[in-house]
Amino acid sequence: MNNKQALQVIISTLLFSASRTEHMQVCTIKTRQPLATVPPYGYVKDPKDKNHWIVDETSASVVKEIFQLCIKGLGPNQIAKKLTEQKILSPSYYYNQLGYHYATAKTTNPYLWNPRTVGDILEKIEYLGHTVNFKTYRKSFKNKKTLWNDKSDWKIFENTHEAIVDQETFDIVQKIREVRRCFNR
Repeated sequence: MNNKQALQVIISTLLFSASRTEHMQVCTIKTRQPLATVPPYGYVKDPKDKNHWIVDETSASVVKEIFQLCIKGLGPNQIAKKLTEQKILSPSYYYNQLGYHYATAKTTNPYLWNPRTVGDILEKIEYLGHTVNFKTYRKSFKNKKTLWNDKSDWKIFENTHEAIVDQETFDIVQKIREVRRCFNR
């Protein structure tokens, strides 16, 4: 194979990859379906429709408690410590128990909550009942590194599933977290 043929193969591969990605994005935008393989903690996949999330009452009550504890003035570290003391299964262990293939933390304690997990839960727009797609991307199918899209590039579809947290509670928590963030990383 000469250089010209090799270049044509590379170009056609890139065009095929790009057209597949664009096609997937268009299809997803039209149907308002989530791209996530595992729903956020607090939801499970509907047995009748795998692209629809339904509230899991057990974990949803934990999500509500996390938001209430934040409003009371506790930070992610304190909330994580409290959940660990209450012996509430961490999200990864909980989902593995439900049968989802979820990356389990490398710890022997299934009740150990990570403050980062609590912080991520407090920031998830999905708890308002919205589906958020295209948070991340990959530069190439060959490169496995996941990169974050700018928030302006996210596709948010409102009211696609039942909300766990109301808008007022979510907004209060975002204001609290905006003021109390620790920037010593």
